[in-house]
Amino acid sequence: MLEPPLTLTTAAARAQVMASALTVGRRFDQWSLVLVTVALLSLFLASMPLPAKICLLASILAGGMQQMIALRVAFDEIVFQQWANKWAIAASHGLESSAHAEDLAAFDQALATCELRAPSPSDGIVRDLDSRLRGARGLLERQARTFALQVGATAGAAVMVSLMPVG
Repeated sequence: MLEPPLTLTTAAARAQVMASALTVGRRFDQWSLVLVTVALLSLFLASMPLPAKICLLASILAGGMQQMIALRVAFDEIVFQQWANKWAIAASHGLESSAHAEDLAAFDQALATCELRAPSPSDGIVRDLDSRLRGARGLLERQARTFALQVGATAGAAVMVSLMPVG
């Protein structure tokens, strides 16, 4: 069964929910920076076994990967928030239409013009809002997994250092 066309009110609500969810990415990014700082300081200031150093290097590498993902998550957060605001205002003025589809197409064109994305296929297919929501959620999940890897590597180093013989 086909879903009815997405209204501006519904599109605005979905975009707002995703923008709010993507704010979690900022927390991952902030804590990741703390872990990278701890790992760097530990590498240069503490004496530790080689496996612990390898864990700290893995933590730093995971922190770098997390940072790259965090930049994209932050970009998506801003985009979804702007869409939510624009569509909510339009809906409040009685413009219940599928104008959001035009915004999505214009956004894809702007990305292509700025060379931030490959041009859309010539068949005119534009990704719908739901596929963009799934993509943003997947990006946030990838950021969370990368952060979890970083936490695990840092914890592994801490365990190895705590098991070192004293003296």
